[in-house]
Amino acid sequence: MGASIDYMEHRWGTRIALNAPAEVKTADGLSSVGSVKNASLSGAFVETRASIPLLARVSLRPLSADSEWLDACVVRVEARGVALEWLEPGLQAIATLLAMRPGSGGQDKHAPRAVHRDPVAWLQERSHPQPSQLDAVP
Repeated sequence: MGASIDYMEHRWGTRIALNAPAEVKTADGLSSVGSVKNASLSGAFVETRASIPLLARVSLRPLSADSEWLDACVVRVEARGVALEWLEPGLQAIATLLAMRPGSGGQDKHAPRAVHRDPVAWLQERSHPQPSQLDAVP
């Protein structure tokens, strides 16, 4: 019985196409600017010229005004960049990154957007809406 090394998809959520500039830092001090080409709730693909090894721990910060650092692990290395898996992402940081998708410009009501409120309270509201919230538009 042979072992298969075929690629297996581990993504949570939908992949969002992006072209968002970001800074990537490694634990050994390497800092590089790259471009987040796509992202999901579980990770992202970053085009970068930096040589970052498989399983390296990195921090990524989108180059936008309200961005936060996201800690990740390199799960795939390609010639044009690295695939990252988030370690402990905050909902606000992920929402800010995903809101950077091209053409969103705040016009698309279905586009992910950064919302400045307590993410735990928001999830509880979504899971258990009050009768007055059932008719409200999010």
